[in-house]
Amino acid sequence: MARRLLQGESPQLRRRLLDVLFKDGRLQWQRLENLITIARQDQHFNLAPTATLGLQYLFSEEGQYLRRQIVLALTEDDRLHTEEVQRLWNLIKSDLRPLFLIDVAWEALKASVSHTLGKEEESNSLAVAS
Repeated sequence: MARRLLQGESPQLRRRLLDVLFKDGRLQWQRLENLITIARQDQHFNLAPTATLGLQYLFSEEGQYLRRQIVLALTEDDRLHTEEVQRLWNLIKSDLRPLFLIDVAWEALKASVSHTLGKEEESNSLAVAS
């Protein structure tokens, strides 16, 4: 189940994952750590495609809510949650190299910008045609 939630491409699975990770608007750090730990025990689980999907979602229009929630989680209780981030990094660092993450994030950001620009051009074309 952890692997399905982390690798879910459907909006329903993404919503379910957010429901699991956030309680009363607060990120449940331990739940995220547990999900990653459980999923990594599955020999067929590959973190790289999961990270790619996650970053693509994060940079998409649909990911706006998650971006906001992450910023709030990182700064809640008037402190930076660096210890929690360090624990998560320790769980995934053997599978994900920083350069890989940067490359995937850059590609996801470019795709998001292209999508946004395409929608603006389409909207402008419709306005001109009217």
